[in-house]
Parts: sequence; structure tokens; C-alpha cells
Amino acid sequence: MWSEYRNRVIAKKPVVHCITNYVTVNDCANILLGAGASPIMADEIREVEQIVDLADALVINIGTLNQSKVQAMLAAGKKANKRGIPVVLDPVGVGASDYRKEVVQTLLGEIDFTIIRGNMSELNVICDFSQKTRGVDAFAYDSLNQKNMSGQIAKMQQLARRHSCVIAISGAVDLVCDQNDSYLIYNGHETMSRITGTGCMLTALVGAFVSASEDSLKATVASFIMMGLAGEKAYDMMDKTASGFATMRNFLIDGIVSLKDELLDNQAKYLKYRPLDLRLYGITDSNIMKDLNRDTQSSLKGGVTMLQYRQKEAAWSVKLEEAQVLNRICRQHNVPLIINDSLELLESCQATGIHIGQYDGDCREIRSIIGDDKIIGVSCHNVEEAIRAQKQGANYLGIGAMEATSTKNDTIRVSRETLEQILDNVVIPVVVIGGINYGNLSKYPDVNGYALISGIFQSDDIEANCQKIRNRIKEVWNA
Repeated sequence: MWSEYRNRVIAKKPVVHCITNYVTVNDCANILLGAGASPIMADEIREVEQIVDLADALVINIGTLNQSKVQAMLAAGKKANKRGIPVVLDPVGVGASDYRKEVVQTLLGEIDFTIIRGNMSELNVICDFSQKTRGVDAFAYDSLNQKNMSGQIAKMQQLARRHSCVIAISGAVDLVCDQNDSYLIYNGHETMSRITGTGCMLTALVGAFVSASEDSLKATVASFIMMGLAGEKAYDMMDKTASGFATMRNFLIDGIVSLKDELLDNQAKYLKYRPLDLRLYGITDSNIMKDLNRDTQSSLKGGVTMLQYRQKEAAWSVKLEEAQVLNRICRQHNVPLIINDSLELLESCQATGIHIGQYDGDCREIRSIIGDDKIIGVSCHNVEEAIRAQKQGANYLGIGAMEATSTKNDTIRVSRETLEQILDNVVIPVVVIGGINYGNLSKYPDVNGYALISGIFQSDDIEANCQKIRNRIKEVWNA
């Protein structure tokens, strides 16, 4: 899938005009050559418009500013807009000085950009120009994490809407979004941040990819995946040869050149993000529920925000009939129906997603079958499982059992310490499960939702019980 975007670059060999900074100009040229593009570096006001006439994309990088270069950027950008070729902005260190803020505001006011690529701190400054950054580096607290992800994505989608462009943010977890869709990319290695200019190189690469595709969003995602995979490969080579970071830069460029299509397609670690309301996650249990359809209706009326159909013992025909009925009920309430374990049942009843355990199949393989728009939840019991599930494309994690539970005999208890470690190491939503009820959910204020079985359905008035639990969740989260 993703290799097709790289192969379009190779086939087109686009000319990418870079007005970039002198710290990384050579690396940007080499990364473009390695990807199959043709770089041209020109920032003299007397020639930039003519160079744009030759180009298939324009990349503007504000890393080393001066007044004459800014005038060249404006002239080139306006010419590129007239020609209808993509324009990419890298607002390097935009919050470091008032001058940089002024320049970026002017560029955004006078040029229509196809892509804005930077780190999260830089993009937060563009959202609110009163903010500052520490040089060209992102603040640690701006990094995507489990607590801020939904808010940051919504904020960046608003920015994408405001400027009618794609927002591309590199970090420990990358984010690429337009006003409608968002992708999280997990490829790469932390040591890439130790090499000067990897961000600038990535911006140049984005320019090449979007110049060869009509789908700017997916082309940008593909360029991020390629850069991340090349970084992983470069680190492996550096480790094997006991080399340093200067050599890793060369390995990185070599990795872009030698990256195989099958690696780009099969080792891509990404997620098409969708916002999920996991506050009150109900799970069916035929041993507790008196009437599946009636009890489900009551739970949804009471405020269940996601429902999982779990049925281990019934015949296939019964499971299919029940799942189809529940799917219709859930759609009436605009609540996702998640199928426990069974890919066949998911496909047969066309539910919203699937939840799997550690021994119910490979998340990456299931994702390749059901596509990017379906939900996958994964049960995890430790940090390693959680990180692996995230990288394989899980939309959310079910962590537990947190408390003693009578609804599942083979539970593995998860400690509070392990839960906190998981929350610190993933960005996707986390739901706690296993013995969760009205009385103990306040022990877990930092999670995104609570999965209940008997805590919901072992009640004489399920609707009122769910309303009571929803109110309690609100109290816990607002405390």
C-alpha cells in the first residue's frame, strides 16, 4: 500500500525546489536524491520564480532566516500557488523569537500551503502565536501521550481546517492529519533526534511525496513511514558497527535508497485514528443478563458508550443472530458494537470492530484484513504487550483484571504500578476491566474508560444503574 507512493516518486522524479536552512541543505538534497527526486536549492530573489517554474514542489524552511530570504520565500510561494504545485512549510523554531513568529504569520497570510510540518511545540505556536519554544526542540510536555492525544488531535484538525492543509507533526509518535482524518505513525527510533536535520530532511521528503500524488494526506503518511523505517535501519547498522551519530546520518540516507517495497508495506506501524467514547464500556454476559436485547437497550439508554458482544458457548447460528440484532440496536443509539475474539462473526454481522486477547490472533494481520476504519481493541497485562499492540494498530487497550472478578475464570491480575507504566508508554486510549464497578472505579481516574459486566447488568434497573455510573465517572474525572 505505502510503497506505491514511493514508487510514484521514483517514476516521476519530481524536481523539488528547497528554500531551506544552511545547516541541513546538503542532507536535504541527499535525502531527496535517495528517494528518487531531483533537488534544487535556490533562495536568491532574482531567480526563485524561474526555479519554481521548473519545479514540481516547493519546500520552505525558516531555520536560518534573513530578510532577503523571506522575500524570496514569499515570491516563490506565490508563484507556486499560481502554478498549482504543492508548497510545504517547515516553521523551524517558530516560537524562539518574535521575528520568526512574524515571518510565519506573514507566510501563512500570503501563501496557501499544502503541508505544514514541524514538531508539536512549533505547531502549538502556530495555533497561538503568544507561545514560545526552546530553540528548535519540542518541549517534552507537548509530546503526544495517552492523556492529551484526543485534545491535541482535535486542535491540529482545527488548524488544518483553518489553513486548508495537511498538518504533519514528528515526534516519538508522529501525527499526520487533515480536517477529517488523522494517522498516528510509530516507526522510527529515538536516536534520530540526536542527528541534526532529520526534521528538515523529512520535510524535504514530504515535498517529493506530495508532488507525485493527488492524495496529500496519505502521501505524507507514506513519507513519514519511510523516514521512520530508514531510521530504524540506520540505528541497527550503527549498533552493529559500533558507530556514532555522524555515521548514522549516512546510514539514514542509505536506508532511504535501499528500503525495499515489502518492508515499507509490511513493517509500517501506524493507526488511522478515530475518536472513541470509552467512558462506559459494557460487555454482555449470557450468564448474567436476563434478556439480551432488552438489557442491552436499557444499558444504551442509560449511557453505555461502547458495547462488546461476548458469547463463548452458544452455537454459531445463535451468535450470528444475536450479534446482528445487537448491531441494529447499537446503530440506533449511535454506539459502536465490538465483537469479542471472532473475526468471522465481525465480518458476518458488519459490526464496528473486534476485541482480541493475547492468543486470539495477530493485531497487524487482523488490521490488514478488516482495514483501517474498523476498531481493534487488545487485552494487555504488561507494558510490553501494550506497546506491541499499539505499534500493530490497536485503537484502544483493555487492561486488567484490575480487581477480583467472577465473570472470567482465567484472569491475570494487573497491578496499579503496571497500569501506570502502561499509561506512561502508550498514546492510545486505555480501558480498565475486571471487577470494575461503581464503588471502585474512582481508583482509576487517569484512564479513558471503564469496562463493566456485572457492574452494569446485575441490576434490577439497568438504565438507572448506568446513569448512576456515568455520573460517578464525571465526578471522578472532574475531581
